[in-house]
Amino acid sequence: MEVTRAHPTAGLVFCNTHYINERDEIIGNHLARFSLPESFIPKGTASDLLLQLGCYIDSEACFIKRDTVRSIGAQDESLVYSCDYEYFIRAGLAVDFAYTSEILSAWRIHEEQATKKYRKVRYEARAVFRRYFKRKGVSLWTKAIIAKNMLKSYAGEILDDFRQRA
Repeated sequence: MEVTRAHPTAGLVFCNTHYINERDEIIGNHLARFSLPESFIPKGTASDLLLQLGCYIDSEACFIKRDTVRSIGAQDESLVYSCDYEYFIRAGLAVDFAYTSEILSAWRIHEEQATKKYRKVRYEARAVFRRYFKRKGVSLWTKAIIAKNMLKSYAGEILDDFRQRA
């Protein structure tokens, strides 16, 4: 609530997340992987950073204002594992974001996670990148990073296929 009061224009507010293992030991935190502006991210910049850095918002650690949901619509249900990422990008084009680096949620990391086994994760990420590559409001620099990330994704998929056949 403090973050919401400090940044009333923010349509999406999020916090940091502890990563915990199967033994309930803390093994890291989500925002440690990202270099974000201090507590407030204006619309446009919010979507550019998501496309450049990856999904810096954990879906269990965010609050979205009703007006934001009404203005941008529902998640894309055709995306199994990237629906939240795509939704956050769409929100970042429409509204300001605010956050706290305070850890207020937790996410269990384990070897049986569906995201570690689902082969279409890369395919879905590329589908999201393609949507925003030609989209108005996405900076030229971000589009260059999208192209680079798509190439890395294809290369990773080829390498995985090679390893499985070897």
